[in-house]
Amino acid sequence: MIQSLPSSVISSYEKFSNWRLPSSVDINCPFCDKAVSFSVEHHFWQTEERSDETISVMGRASCPRCKKRISLFVINPSHMSDRDLTLPQCFAVYPAPSVERKPIEGLEAIPETLQRSYLHTIQAFNAKVWPATATQCGRTLEGFVKHLTGEKGMLHDLLRKLPEKVDLAKPIIDLADSVREGRNIGAHFDPDIEPDEQMAKALLNLLEYLLEYFCILPKMIENARNILERATAPKTPGEAVS
Repeated sequence: MIQSLPSSVISSYEKFSNWRLPSSVDINCPFCDKAVSFSVEHHFWQTEERSDETISVMGRASCPRCKKRISLFVINPSHMSDRDLTLPQCFAVYPAPSVERKPIEGLEAIPETLQRSYLHTIQAFNAKVWPATATQCGRTLEGFVKHLTGEKGMLHDLLRKLPEKVDLAKPIIDLADSVREGRNIGAHFDPDIEPDEQMAKALLNLLEYLLEYFCILPKMIENARNILERATAPKTPGEAVS
């Protein structure tokens, strides 16, 4: 099965003819399931280079661990003559690598330094390095809280000050108010305003955020606390042996 992947897994590019194509890709190997960097060995045209329509290029790469080969597919790569080098329209791999944790949507809204820390957390998780994942979660949280408060100090103290620095209720109130406004647009006839797919998707996303925040998130927090409590609870001698 061919699987489309985000362009963020492409770690470097090279010139192939007049096109900018991946030269290395960081993914989990679909055969040995290890997080590795595939170096692209060959590129092949699947369509004519001068085609006025879709440009399609295929590449091959071998896993540095198990040595098995994968195929890579690039649709409409960036031309080297373009002043602004854009990402490929589509990037895919066969066989499909194991499913990885994907970054959240809207990543561009997060400050760049926090983006990097968050993406490092995702990488540690996908590499199955659990201690590093836990540590990186804490580092990202610390950076996030410092960004919100504009202060330095111990994370425990900064969390206590957070409500004084940031109106924590404002995003939720604004979110609910936006859903209300959307309902009014849909409920009342207005020849100049007609809900379309884009508006419907935006309102549905907002509604789901509300449901997640008030219904799903509390349960997730409860489950996480139970796991942490079990992990930190003193072990009896019998439990330690088992």
